[in-house]
Amino acid sequence: MSEPVHLRESLRAAGTPAFEETLREELLRNNWGVPLEDFCPLEAWPGFDVDLRLSVHQLEESADNLRVKAFVSFTGRVPSYCADQAHTVPADGFLRITIDRATAEASFETDPLGA
Repeated sequence: MSEPVHLRESLRAAGTPAFEETLREELLRNNWGVPLEDFCPLEAWPGFDVDLRLSVHQLEESADNLRVKAFVSFTGRVPSYCADQAHTVPADGFLRITIDRATAEASFETDPLGA
């Protein structure tokens, strides 16, 4: 099992105009622990240089955690035997994130479009 993802900067930025961009940047830095592959069709994968676009649709704050529903989209890479031609597919859907206020540890649920 991989180490947990902590979103400390996003937790601090919640409720500010900088929240959406802070969350996007922090997800990209921690993409190894974010289940972006769940959004990829055709056995594609996010790739190492994910072009993540993110739009926060819902933000709920409580004493214990921060809950975010965000629409994400990026280009998935499809495995190919042709090294000189990139095979890509659009990948998108809703990412639900719960951030624990005490630890900043994040948990994720995915809802890919078309699934």
